[in-house]
Amino acid sequence: MRRSAHVPGSSAHVPRVVGADRLGGRLALACALAAALTALTAAPASAAFRHPAVSASFGSDGTSGTSIGGLDQLAFSQASKRLYALGRSPARVHGFDTTTEGTYTALSSGFPITLAEPGGVPDLATDNSPSSSGAIYFLSESTGLYAFTSAGAGISGFPIGGFGDPCGAATDGEGNVWVGDYGSQSVKEFSSAGASLGSVNVAATGRPCHVAFDRSNDDLYVADYNGAVYRYANAGGYASGTLVDPSSTQALTVDASSNTLYVAHSSQVDAYNESGAHLESFATGLGSITGVAVDEARGIVYVSAGGKVRVLPGVVVPDAVTGDQTGDATVNGHVDPAGGGEIVTCEFEFGTDTSYGETAPCSQSTPINAPTDVSADLSGKVLGETTYHYRLVAANASGTNYGADRTFTPHFVSGLTTDPATGVGKNEATLNAHFIGTEEDTHYYFEWGTTTEYGNTSATPPGDDAGSTSGNTPLSYDVSGLLPETTYHYRVVASNGKGTSPGNDRIFTTVKSVADLATGAATTVTASSAMLHGSWTGEGEGTTCHFDWGYNTLYGNSTPDVDEGSGTGPQSAAVLLSGLSPVTTFHYRIVCSNVFGPAYGGDQMLKTLALPEVALLPPSDYTTSGVTLSGTVGPREGGSTTYHFEYGTTESYGASTPESPPVGSDNGTYPASAELTGLEPGTLYHYRLVATSPAGVREGKDQTFTTVPLLPTVDSTSASDVAPTTATLTAMINPGNGATLVIFDYGPGLSYGSRTLPTEATPADGADHPLSAQLTGLTPGTTYHYRAVAINFNGVATGADETFSTPDAPIVGGGSATGVTQTGALLSGNVQPGFSPTSYQFEYGPTSDYGHLTPAGGLGADNAVHPVSASLAGLAAGTTYHYRLVASNAIGTTSGSDHTFATAPAPPVMPGPATPRCRKRFVRRHGRCVRKHRRHRHHAKHRKRHHRHGGRNA
Repeated sequence: MRRSAHVPGSSAHVPRVVGADRLGGRLALACALAAALTALTAAPASAAFRHPAVSASFGSDGTSGTSIGGLDQLAFSQASKRLYALGRSPARVHGFDTTTEGTYTALSSGFPITLAEPGGVPDLATDNSPSSSGAIYFLSESTGLYAFTSAGAGISGFPIGGFGDPCGAATDGEGNVWVGDYGSQSVKEFSSAGASLGSVNVAATGRPCHVAFDRSNDDLYVADYNGAVYRYANAGGYASGTLVDPSSTQALTVDASSNTLYVAHSSQVDAYNESGAHLESFATGLGSITGVAVDEARGIVYVSAGGKVRVLPGVVVPDAVTGDQTGDATVNGHVDPAGGGEIVTCEFEFGTDTSYGETAPCSQSTPINAPTDVSADLSGKVLGETTYHYRLVAANASGTNYGADRTFTPHFVSGLTTDPATGVGKNEATLNAHFIGTEEDTHYYFEWGTTTEYGNTSATPPGDDAGSTSGNTPLSYDVSGLLPETTYHYRVVASNGKGTSPGNDRIFTTVKSVADLATGAATTVTASSAMLHGSWTGEGEGTTCHFDWGYNTLYGNSTPDVDEGSGTGPQSAAVLLSGLSPVTTFHYRIVCSNVFGPAYGGDQMLKTLALPEVALLPPSDYTTSGVTLSGTVGPREGGSTTYHFEYGTTESYGASTPESPPVGSDNGTYPASAELTGLEPGTLYHYRLVATSPAGVREGKDQTFTTVPLLPTVDSTSASDVAPTTATLTAMINPGNGATLVIFDYGPGLSYGSRTLPTEATPADGADHPLSAQLTGLTPGTTYHYRAVAINFNGVATGADETFSTPDAPIVGGGSATGVTQTGALLSGNVQPGFSPTSYQFEYGPTSDYGHLTPAGGLGADNAVHPVSASLAGLAAGTTYHYRLVASNAIGTTSGSDHTFATAPAPPVMPGPATPRCRKRFVRRHGRCVRKHRRHRHHAKHRKRHHRHGGRNA
């Protein structure tokens, strides 16, 4: 935003670039207002007021039929005569119709407006621009800036957030809304549609909390948090703040018709004119003040104090406009009773600073009953070449009003004045001045340069002799060798017998070296490019041109110089600027050079368009060969927008859906979708949503999806390494292009009952993968059913039921002896092999130590009960035998219980003939008589002989 305002006492307009460039309406308005203020004979916009007393109150006492809980800030709509009041408990905006003066009718339709949490320091503002729609703005310190229509409905584009800590809201002369941002120490500007337009840095005067705009000249007033109020002048580009009120502030408002600032403190309201002069203090003794608003046309000030809205009608005081100084020491002004009664006091205050200290009555006598130009001659009261401040003061019976502060410097050379330059060209100008001759010999010279240090003189001081003239004496000097399109300061300096007087400083700007050089509006603006244009009037000089561009008026970037030839008449240039950032404001200007030097076109701005917005939603309708992609597209007002999806197995994509028909060209959000077919099962695909508008192409973020794989297959299920309590199960799995998990169901029956943990996922391919699981905790000697179960994204595949049996030590049982004779018997029993090849035999003997074994028998690897037997022979008759069955396999040996049987006794022996007796030294052996054995004697003898022999040897 660029604002221009007339500087009193100057013929120039001072531009200040703050944010977006909107010269048109604002410049015209500012110039018109400035002209009105500087015309002494122009009637004032409206009367000036003072506010001595409260005439009514309403709100919590029910006068208006409305109770406002926690009354806080106020705002007034000048066009509709509506007063708006913010209540904090509950948070609402109440509206009152004040069209009929003295009545305050509560609005019902759409009111009160229910608000968000207001936070610690909320605010209200209303649009009072010439094209106002009556919008109401509510600032919540907690959640941001809200906007409502005059009917109480929310406005699209709001709320606006993102503040460091919002504090204070106001509207300007164009209907834009400004918000003080405590956190960033700036005041931020937004359009009535909620678009950001720029900001003013106010860090030098503190952290803003409460702001106000004088929409007649777009001066900005900012109150520091719990601190002073400063004026940021539009004419100065909001570059610095001037102190207006030093005390802590509760609220601000401006009467733009009289340029009066009202500052609400906790216990009173103070009023200041545009020069910062204090006008009045009022609204004292009403309780704690929280808000202030003004009805400009009627001069009524509304104050929220003590929980009520207090009404303070305006009492008219005279208008007082301080004018220029004329002659050597005559000050001028204009007064107007403005309907407030006769003016009884008219005087000028003057002094070397704004405390003035001296007064001079107006030359015109009082009372004054009509608009009157007034003056005062300060000759003899002021010193030559000393700068004095002065202002006009006018009073009626109701109060006093003060004109703006002005300055003048009386000269030794009477009426010495630097006049506007004439004949200003590219390299030359005529400097002009005049003085009032008093028949004293007077010398003069001109100073000029690019600053007020000047640096150049037309003649060596004391300069050329103007003679001893009488009356108006014009002076001039033709200066050459100037630079084109350059601002020069100049002044006249004259001296006589009284002393030397410098004239007032003036400026002129030489003509551009390239005639009529102008920066044109950008065309074919997209999100990343724009065509820049410029034009000039050719005068036959060879000309080269380029464009400066950047984020601000420092530019920082330039396009290459292009030789534009040496044509005459209308000429133009255009350059395509590319590589720009979307939704960004750029400044640019054309710069052309010829033999006279460079020339600069005016600053222009362009804002690149917003690329469409895209967002992806989760895919749906997955199959083994397809999927439906979905998302949303937001054209962002970049123009008619279409979209397509790019997809493929890598981030290079390689495939695309057909371009959609246009979905819109506004700021809405539209659904986007496309169905993909012919994809590979179980395959990872990359995809993104791409939207295209005149602003450019927005490529969304890369995302992925995986198609549904084929159902896995299960083959070759087997059991291995079967042990009594463990086994390994294996199956051959084909995952069908999808990562697949496998579990094994197992148990002693077809209902299984147990399940392994899932295996690690297979690769997502179509190959066979052997997958195994180890079983533990099995029961020995048990037949188990098992099957493999494969699971992928598509579903579940189940293998065939299979069995395995865990081995166990054999089981033996039974035990009987049959067919027992004196020497033999048949032993029997039962053996369960325990699913392992098993051998068996019987142990037997006359004791439980047995001692004898039957030959081993063999059984297969089943678990059936097998009867086994073995025949015994050669037993002793009449003898009890122990026996047991013993079975062995790879797992172990099992011995049966001990059993017994008795062989039949031998038949009794019948008596036979007597056995003859053997003779002496014979004994019966084996039925015959043999000689008794005599070896022991022989041994005895032998021992004796041996003993003796040994003895001899000893």
